[in-house]
Amino acid sequence: MNVGLAYHMALEALRQGRATDTDMNHLALALNMAMALCELGRGADELSRVHEAQDALVRCEPYSRTVGHWIVNGDTYKLLCDVLGLHDQQLAQAKQKEIREACKYVNRQRHAGNVIRLEEVAGHDREAGIERGSAV
Repeated sequence: MNVGLAYHMALEALRQGRATDTDMNHLALALNMAMALCELGRGADELSRVHEAQDALVRCEPYSRTVGHWIVNGDTYKLLCDVLGLHDQQLAQAKQKEIREACKYVNRQRHAGNVIRLEEVAGHDREAGIERGSAV
């Protein structure tokens, strides 16, 4: 699946209250890539906003675990939309070489434990419509 399409579908699933762990990981990856592209100079002035969105995504985990599905408040959803809009712009403007470097950067940071990664404990089977819970 196209990564850009994946995080837009994940954002829509979150809006509809049916986001799975996989969806949230698509959002986390997009935020990590946005961070990397900022760090590499593509939208550097927006880095603090990207960090704010990453922190917000992590903060929604405890309550989401309690209620059994991923949920964010309106402010967090708007923040995610804004930052993913920035990421869309980054991808539209970046050269393939920059995107490859950002991927490498995210992988290095992941190995160092410096990017968000959401643990997939259980998901939501959309085909069967059976909710099995969710986790970070």
